[in-house]
Amino acid sequence: MRIAFLDSWLQQVVDGSGTAAAIGGLGRALHAAGHRVTRIAPTGTWPANLTTRRIGFNLYLPALLRALEYDLVVGFDIDGFRVAGRSATAYVCSVKGVIAEELQHEHGAVRRMLWSLSRMERLNARRAPLVITTSDYCRQAITRHYGVPGAKIRLVPEGIDLPRWQRLLAAGGGPQPDGCTILCVARQYPRNRSRICCGLLPFCTTSISRPGWW
Repeated sequence: MRIAFLDSWLQQVVDGSGTAAAIGGLGRALHAAGHRVTRIAPTGTWPANLTTRRIGFNLYLPALLRALEYDLVVGFDIDGFRVAGRSATAYVCSVKGVIAEELQHEHGAVRRMLWSLSRMERLNARRAPLVITTSDYCRQAITRHYGVPGAKIRLVPEGIDLPRWQRLLAAGGGPQPDGCTILCVARQYPRNRSRICCGLLPFCTTSISRPGWW
């Protein structure tokens, strides 16, 4: 199957994008399963503002995709909102972090910018025949914020290379009976702090925070 990934976000983990790692891992897994995956993203670094570049990329996408042939198009968060539901090619919207949920932890200009992006993500999710997301919490948030019926949303949890982790655990002597240490490497902004704390709460009894990071 020929699959196109629409992804205007940061393309490299070194730029501070965990999303880049997740999308790249999904692409490699599909490739290993015999599919051909093309990651379509903005070229160059103009305009310098990432949000402006992402919006410009999406305005151009319909014309770009008309010149290409794929069996499936996957648009991540806002990407593809002008294509969803308007093409004969099968289309899936992938929401990896619900922007309407994230903006609640921001203020000022950042909050306003995220609100605008959430309107595009809402269009993408509502127009797409199928929406995939990574957790039941996200599924509920998509329904709550965007009005997408739960029956149209499927869960595809983030993948993990189990053999690799098993080797690392074996090399370190395996898990200890008195607990564990969890390291989370993420972009340091308020909405990530909220997601990290909420995500780890069921597993941790101690929380360490450094306000200067956020």
